[in-house]
Formats: sequence, C-alpha cells, structure tokens
Amino acid sequence: MAYHDLNGKIMIDEVSAKRDIKQEEAAIEILKEAVSALKLLAAEMDAMEGAVPSAIQTKAQELQKAAQKLTDQLTTAKKYTQKILADYKSLDQKYAALLADPSHSGGGGRHV
Repeated sequence: MAYHDLNGKIMIDEVSAKRDIKQEEAAIEILKEAVSALKLLAAEMDAMEGAVPSAIQTKAQELQKAAQKLTDQLTTAKKYTQKILADYKSLDQKYAALLADPSHSGGGGRHV
C-alpha cells in the first residue's frame, strides 16, 4: 500500500491499498466461514458421548475463539486501511486545489 519516493517520503498507492482492502475482506469471509464450521462441529460433538467427542468439542471451541479474534483484528486493520486511504485522498485533493489556485504562490519568491 505504501512506498518511499526518491526523497524518502512515504507515498500511498491507491490501487495497492484497494487491493489490500479486497484481500482483507476475502480473508474476513474465510474466517467467518471457519467460525461457523467450528460452531457446527462443536454443537455436533456436544450431542455425542465419550472422551474423543469431548476433546474435539473443546478444540473446536478454542479454534472458534481464535478465528473470531483474527476476524476482529482483520476487520480493524481493514477499517484502518480504509481510513488512511480516505485521509490521503482528502489531503491530495486539498493540495491539488491549493496548487491550482493562482492566489497561492508555490515558488516562495518575492512579490512586488
């Protein structure tokens, strides 16, 4: 999403940022499916008796919690990526407007 220009400044690449957001959304969907499958597995194991179903249910619940935590963290990351992209787009528009305004001198020279 970001890279350094020749002067060492961090630049945001909109295309890359949007690609990152799409990848984050895809990963979130995969994790949500995993959470659902693990819930179903845990519920099925609850109906069975014995040490093996109990162990499977316990592990399924642990994995479900871990997948949900990852989903939450990835959702936060996606929102942050979207915010950064929006902030930089807004700044780009403001600077473009300032540069296009003839009343603002970008050269820093003397005005007589």
